[in-house]
Amino acid sequence: MKLKTLIYTVILSAIYIPWHAAFAQSADAAPQQQTNPVQSAPAKPKRTVNPESIKRAKLTRLKHDVSLTDEQTEKAKPLIDTYVNAVQAVKADATLDLRTKRQKFSEARQRYDSDLNGVLSPDQQQKLASLKEERRTRLRKARAGKSESADEPTASGESQTAVQ
Repeated sequence: MKLKTLIYTVILSAIYIPWHAAFAQSADAAPQQQTNPVQSAPAKPKRTVNPESIKRAKLTRLKHDVSLTDEQTEKAKPLIDTYVNAVQAVKADATLDLRTKRQKFSEARQRYDSDLNGVLSPDQQQKLASLKEERRTRLRKARAGKSESADEPTASGESQTAVQ
């Protein structure tokens, strides 16, 4: 009888001890798994775009928007190359603060726009200006729509800005 009890005890111990150890480890690991994503959520990696694809896209959009001739296309390519390279250089310069970067972006954009206007005919300049204004308007409306959606009432009937 004692031999049977001993065998049962050994078998139950062999089952219980590893199960208990595994359960204890998973119980200890569970809080870490829950807190780690909150504490060190991996940042969404920024999308890296090849400057050459940016140049192609700008040229394609310009061709489509204002119907560039072949001669104008050849004149616009170096302007686009210079502009995209300048923007990439500003983005890559880690020594600049945000205000300086914005100022350099603006300067590069103004230089690009004035050089491009030298290539385009007056009709094309007017068409490009109206398209830019339409895009700005759409962007402003989209931004305004986002801020208005933040002010809309929640399920409880209170606006999110009023609850502080």
